[in-house]
Amino acid sequence: MVGTPWAAFRSGRARLATAAASYLNWIAPPLPWERVDLGLRVDGRRPIAWKSGGTVFADVLVQGEREAASSARKLRASGADVGVVRAVDVLAPARSKVYEKGARAVPLRGSAWDFGGRAQ
Repeated sequence: MVGTPWAAFRSGRARLATAAASYLNWIAPPLPWERVDLGLRVDGRRPIAWKSGGTVFADVLVQGEREAASSARKLRASGADVGVVRAVDVLAPARSKVYEKGARAVPLRGSAWDFGGRAQ
């Protein structure tokens, strides 16, 4: 929260808490997925990467479709070994997108990457 322009405002803190709760309750993958550190930043933010077996995917937290596409493109260009990028709009999860290598972006909801309907 420190460093965000709206951190001092009660409504800003409430929005941040709501967004974090949304991510953890509806979007973060279930076990056996484990959090891993990619050791990089995309547009000043750390992607949240997950690994299970040999599969790695990363979540970039975004606002809006333009930022989603840009962040996914930059993460891929970083050289990180990530098979799938989920551009997650935590304030409007239904607008979240999945970017798989060699495929068009699709909505997270209803994709194989929403983990049984948890992302709603």
